[in-house]
Amino acid sequence: MYLPEFIGRTKELSILSKLNQNILEGRSQSLLINGSSGSGRKRLLMEISEEYTREIDYYASRADGIPYSIIEQLVTKIIKISIAKPKLNHLINHLPVLAEVFPKLKTMFKNELETFDSVIFSLVHPEEFLSEFLIEFLAASDTRIVVCIYNAEKIDEKSLEILKNILAIEEVVLGVVGVGEHNELGELYSEGLTIQALPIEDYEIFLSSLFGNDSFLNEQFVERLYLISDKNLTKTVELVQYLADTKQLYIKNYCWHMIEESIHQLKMPETTEWLLGNKIQLLSNNEKWIYQVLSLINMPIIDQPEFLSTIAQITNTQSMEKVLQAIGTIYKHGLLLRLMTSYDFPSITFKEYIQNTREMIFTIK
Repeated sequence: MYLPEFIGRTKELSILSKLNQNILEGRSQSLLINGSSGSGRKRLLMEISEEYTREIDYYASRADGIPYSIIEQLVTKIIKISIAKPKLNHLINHLPVLAEVFPKLKTMFKNELETFDSVIFSLVHPEEFLSEFLIEFLAASDTRIVVCIYNAEKIDEKSLEILKNILAIEEVVLGVVGVGEHNELGELYSEGLTIQALPIEDYEIFLSSLFGNDSFLNEQFVERLYLISDKNLTKTVELVQYLADTKQLYIKNYCWHMIEESIHQLKMPETTEWLLGNKIQLLSNNEKWIYQVLSLINMPIIDQPEFLSTIAQITNTQSMEKVLQAIGTIYKHGLLLRLMTSYDFPSITFKEYIQNTREMIFTIK
C-alpha cells in the first residue's frame, strides 16, 4: 500500500501558511490545533513543515504535565543540534548548568560534560536561566523556530509560563503550535483551528490513494469503512491493513483486489477495539507481559535505562536490550500508539528514541 495522499484541508493549510509567513516576517505566533486523534492533525503539520523546511524548523514535543517537561525536550534537541552545528557550539557552554536542572542530560551528554571542570551549581529559580538559554538559541539560529506541543491540554505550568513570556518579547521571534483534543485556548494560544473529519467524498479519494487504484472500491465498501472507523483516518489504515493481513484484500498484477464479491462477505471487525485485541494476540507471552506493564505505568520515563532494567526484572526478560526489542515489536503492531499513557510515540521520532535508548544502555554498561 502507498502513503495516502494529503486530501483537502485547503482552509487549514492557508491558516498555517499565514502563521509561518508572520513568523518569517519577524512576528511571534501561537495556534492551537484541536481535533480527535486520527483526524489528520499530525499529517497537516507535516505537510506545512515540508513546505517551509528551509526556513523554519519544527521542534516536536509531547506534554505530560510534569514540570518543565516541554522545556527539557526542547533543551535536549537544542544541545544535540548545537554539537553538530559550529554556529551553535557556544550553547554547549551552558550544558553543566542545564544538566543540574535536568539530570537526564548527565547520561545523554556524558562525554561532552567531561570536558568541563567539575562545578556544583544551585539554581533556586531555573525559569530565568532556561528562558535566557532559549532566547540565546533563537537569536543564534539561522532558521525560525516553531515548537509543536502534542497533547497540548497536558502542558505543565512551568513550561507554559516560560513559553508565554518568550512570546511576549517583541525582539524575539518564536512560533508555538499546540495539538490537542480540546478547543480551550488558555493562556498560551492566541488562535484556534478545529480539524473536522473528512467528508465522505474526500474519504474515498483518501482510500484510492492508499491502494494506488480504485477499481475494486465501491460505495458500500467506502461507507462501511467510514462507519467502522468513525471517520478516523488512522483507524481506516489499520482496518485496511487487517484486511490485507488476512488476505481478504490481495494484490495481483500490481493492482489490489477484493476476495469476495460483496463487502458484506468480508470478515471485518465491527469495532477497532476488536482489532486492538487481535493485534495483542499476535504478541508473544513475554511481549504481552511487557505491554501490560507499559499500560499500567503512567510516567514518561520509558527512555531511561533504569526503567528498562526494572521492566526486565518484572517480566523476567533477559536484558534491557531484549525489552527494547519487545517494545519495537509492540510498536510495529501499532500498539504503542494505543497505550492510554505517556507512551504514545509519534512515528517520526520512534527510531530516534530506539537509538538514543540503546546509546544510554551501552553508556551505563
